Amino acid sequence: MTKQSYWQAILQRTDELTQLINEYWRAYSSLSSWPFWLNIVLIITPLVILYFAIDRSRLFEIMFSDCSCICYGIIRVII
Repeated sequence: MTKQSYWQAILQRTDELTQLINEYWRAYSSLSSWPFWLNIVLIITPLVILYFAIDRSRLFEIMFSDCSCICYGIIRVII
């Protein structure tokens, strides 16, 4: 095989792969598929519950106490 024939084969397979990826996306990841909407619901539902359940008077304290614990843990692992 020559260099040019290798490049032709690579380009042909690249086009086939692109078409296959697009077909997969349309079948399983598009806005009209149920797994997409299930993922959206699974992401949004806990946020809505958290919004209504959180104590807003202690929001600043809650946000930064968790952040400081995480930062402390990361610093401890690095050192």
